[in-house]
Amino acid sequence: MRKQLVLFDFDGTLAETLPAIKEIISEYAPSFGFTAPSQKDWEDARGKTPVEMMKMFHVPLWKLPVLLAKGRGALQKKIATVSLFSGIKAMLSELKQLNFRLGILTSNDKTVVEKYLQDQDILSYFEFVKSEFNLFGKDESMKKIGKELELSPSQILYVGDEVRDVEACKKVGIDCIAVEWGFSTREALEKAGALSVVKTTEELTDQIKKAS
Repeated sequence: MRKQLVLFDFDGTLAETLPAIKEIISEYAPSFGFTAPSQKDWEDARGKTPVEMMKMFHVPLWKLPVLLAKGRGALQKKIATVSLFSGIKAMLSELKQLNFRLGILTSNDKTVVEKYLQDQDILSYFEFVKSEFNLFGKDESMKKIGKELELSPSQILYVGDEVRDVEACKKVGIDCIAVEWGFSTREALEKAGALSVVKTTEELTDQIKKAS
């Protein structure tokens, strides 16, 4: 069945927020009782799942909600310094011309994301922006979106940059195309079961067409 909706992750997929996120985590690390990750730590983390990363950085699960909330607030102050990845705007324009419905499902704050997209002059490409603050809960949000839009999992395609994106999609039967320019490594994304892993926005557009 033809894909009708392309759902995008935001951080690491559309916007290059990782440098800002690294700065924020390093800033808050001491107050949360863990050591700021080194560059090697970040490289090692790219091949791990969220649970494995938390163990690696010695972050207890109960501290995660507060850390995420503080992180989102700090990112709001830095978002103006964040760039779109190369080719994103042209890709979105082409997908709209091909009559795909476009949406965003993100762990970031909806207001922050919408303001950023408006400043980048690409908010109009998206039918909606939805936030899922549970780091491990995107699969439930995907199901809700499908029900609201009366779309089956086979009609939805998700585009993300992390292992957890792929894992969430697998839980609900949605195909996931992963981008290599984000957080997780190609090897980790392929191992997780991504439909495909792409290097450029041109390749992403081709893979979306192919999946449809």
